[in-house]
Amino acid sequence: MQILLLSDIHDHTEHLLKLKDAIAEADLVCLCGDLTSFQGPAAALRVVTAVKKPRDQMVAVSGNCDEKTVEESLIKEGIGIHGKIRSVGGISLLGLGGSLITPFCTPNEYREEALATCLTQAMEENAVSAPLVLVSHQPPINSCADRLASGVHTGSRAVQAFIERHRPIACLTGHIHESHGIEKQNGTLIVNPGALVEGRYARVFITKKGAEAELGTL
Repeated sequence: MQILLLSDIHDHTEHLLKLKDAIAEADLVCLCGDLTSFQGPAAALRVVTAVKKPRDQMVAVSGNCDEKTVEESLIKEGIGIHGKIRSVGGISLLGLGGSLITPFCTPNEYREEALATCLTQAMEENAVSAPLVLVSHQPPINSCADRLASGVHTGSRAVQAFIERHRPIACLTGHIHESHGIEKQNGTLIVNPGALVEGRYARVFITKKGAEAELGTL
């Protein structure tokens, strides 16, 4: 399976036009949060529509810069997976929207305990088959994906603990624009594509042998 990973779009749908071939080639398009900049469902659904992909070939979670009501609208559209597990092409995708508390008082923030509870309940309430892919706007701590320009790691301990316990084949994330990168931790491929608003994206390839990824720029 080929996944096109897009995060931190922040309303800039014009970049999606430049990715039309990559969108068409992908088996699945994953929108990993911050579809908007402090806006609600109407703005988020404009982004979803601009992707021009059938709903059964898309998954999405909200980001910290999306209003909290965006999550429910994505679920109603049939693509939202926050706190849910969806099977696509034999892969189980578990979603986690929002972020940890930031200094900027963004509208969709949670404490570590809430993130941990969401992940635990999803695993308890949904059927899970291997391989498992975690789609989390908030990256795990101490990874290639959570490092600010200052070098400080700002990821989630709850997300990291989930990865260590359940060993998903991949963690697809975003949130920290400057921390685009790919690495493997104990068999889990961690991918932060960077922000699409800055022209960055990633392709993720899931095969019987495991997961691989490549970063791209417009």
